[in-house]
Amino acid sequence: MKGFTHSIDRRHKHFKPYRNYIQYNGKKGKSDGILKALAADSMTLDGLNPDFAAIDELHAAVDASLLEVLASGMMAKPNGLRLIISSGGVLGTEGFPLYDRIQTAHQQMLGNLPWPDNKFYALFELDADDDWQDESNFIKANPSLGEIAFYKPLHDRLEEAKVNMSTQVDFKIKNLDIFCQSSDIWISQDLFSKCAVRLDMKRLEGEYCYAGVDLSATGDLTAFAICFPPNEMRDYYPDKYIIKCFTWIPQNAVKNTSNAPLYQVWVHQGAAKMTSGNSVDYDEMLRDILLQNQVTPIVKLHYDEWNSVALVQQAVSQGLNMVPMSQSLGSFNRGSKSLEIFMNNEKIIIDDNPVTRWCFTNATLKTDIYGNIKPIKPATSKKIDSLIASIEALSAILFEQLFGSTEILTLE
Repeated sequence: MKGFTHSIDRRHKHFKPYRNYIQYNGKKGKSDGILKALAADSMTLDGLNPDFAAIDELHAAVDASLLEVLASGMMAKPNGLRLIISSGGVLGTEGFPLYDRIQTAHQQMLGNLPWPDNKFYALFELDADDDWQDESNFIKANPSLGEIAFYKPLHDRLEEAKVNMSTQVDFKIKNLDIFCQSSDIWISQDLFSKCAVRLDMKRLEGEYCYAGVDLSATGDLTAFAICFPPNEMRDYYPDKYIIKCFTWIPQNAVKNTSNAPLYQVWVHQGAAKMTSGNSVDYDEMLRDILLQNQVTPIVKLHYDEWNSVALVQQAVSQGLNMVPMSQSLGSFNRGSKSLEIFMNNEKIIIDDNPVTRWCFTNATLKTDIYGNIKPIKPATSKKIDSLIASIEALSAILFEQLFGSTEILTLE
């Protein structure tokens, strides 16, 4: 805003910039208003009486409270104006005020609802029956095609979206203004099967690995994953990443939860380990991790700082290199996208454990306005712990390759 006002008023005769706002000086140099960027938290905006408000990327709002506060504040303005600009978005479980308003606009333009004379709509979007992969439809959602947006980047982005689901969601939302259901998204059974192998862990003994752990918030499944980077000196899948997951389930969850029938089968098969009590026994889990560390030395173990202080202290005292990893979309973005790319291009092998398969194929995807992604569970009963631990383990490798030396991978 400051750059724009400076370009039209270089002497600041009418627009005077301050740290957090720009003041407009009208006739005789008197202040006639301010221009200010506000946070999207509606709880802090009561008392405003704006003449004009621009709301950008409304698709990210989970409710209509911000719009209501602004509308209420304009009640005393005879010509108050709200401008809403947004792309499409992900339809989550909390709410989607932009989507609701667009559906209302459709009905008003079709004549099914009254059209108020104080509203103007400019909707650049595909028709309901259009094929999103048909490049002739680009112009519908990109009216400036050839001027601001260009065909070649859109074409290249489309080709990537055809093979990568996370890219597909981002492409649909930002380039085609399509609203996506989170249930439409991420790792399919077919994609998992393409990478699934019953691993012979004896052939990986002595191999250095990276790890991640996802601790259960309640008395349910807890997961630990190890990931081996490609190693041309290894005779077992030397050109691929390899992931192996381990899970622990408390006895109470095996007997008394909605997933109990599944858990009972997996414990009986040896695909998961049952611990006594109402929650996972972290002491027993740590003993198992330390035993694995003796077989496949762990270079680095990523963990979530929440609820992990006692476990981390014990692990560090036993010589494990524990490194906290933020659970934000930004932190998970690189690992999540890399996992999908590696799976699509068969650059990764995942142990075909039924618990691991279940967690991977349960996941839906959360994305933000910057294109960052992270898997989430679509319902409380749909666990994804093994997937989260796997991404943490893969991220430990990727972060080291990006920011630090990888010489440790070839230590004798």
